[in-house]
Amino acid sequence: MRTIRLSDPLKHGSPAKKLEWGTSAWAADSCLVEWSTFEREWLGAPPVAKKSSSAKWSDAATPLYVWLGLLLLGVGTACATWG
Repeated sequence: MRTIRLSDPLKHGSPAKKLEWGTSAWAADSCLVEWSTFEREWLGAPPVAKKSSSAKWSDAATPLYVWLGLLLLGVGTACATWG
């Protein structure tokens, strides 16, 4: 049988103060730190995403956005000059 020793949550000589739920201090003091460490060790390294070689819509739309930006810039400049 394995014995797990837990540290004393109340330090002797310092007054106990209630930590506000959900704050960083509360999270650091809670069991969530140990649980997330355990979970990371249990699950191991995250899977690596594969890069796809197929063209995406965003890749094809980039030249369109460049041309639209230049068009708007030209219209804005023309309006500012003539207006």
